[in-house]
Amino acid sequence: MTPLQAIRKNCLWCSLGSSREVDLCRAESCPVHAYRSGHRPKIVKPSPLRTIRARCLDCVQSNPEVRDCGTTTCSLHPFRMGKNPNITEETRERLRQIAKDRFPCQKPPAHGAVEQLKF
Repeated sequence: MTPLQAIRKNCLWCSLGSSREVDLCRAESCPVHAYRSGHRPKIVKPSPLRTIRARCLDCVQSNPEVRDCGTTTCSLHPFRMGKNPNITEETRERLRQIAKDRFPCQKPPAHGAVEQLKF
C-alpha cells in the first residue's frame, strides 16, 4: 500500500465507507484533507508522508505516543513515523546519492567569514 492509498483508506474509514462523503468532506483542518481523494493535488507543500505524520500527531498528541501506537488496524500505522516502509534503507541511500550528484551544494562559509558589504 502506498501512502496515498493509506490516506484514502483512512478517509473512507472516517466517512463510514462513503466515497461521496470523502469527496464532500469539510474537515479542512485535518492534515490529510488535501490528499483525501488518494491523488496528489496540484499545489500542496507537505508530502503525503509528512501529512500522515501530522495526522498521527493530531490523533495521539505526542511523538512517543506515535512511536508506540498499537493501533495496527489503522491504514496510516505503517507510515506513522514519516517514512515509507516499502523503501529499503539501501534504496533510500541510493536516492540520496543520486540527489547529491544532481544537486551538489557547497557548505556555507563559517560564521564571520563573510565580508560585510560597505555602502
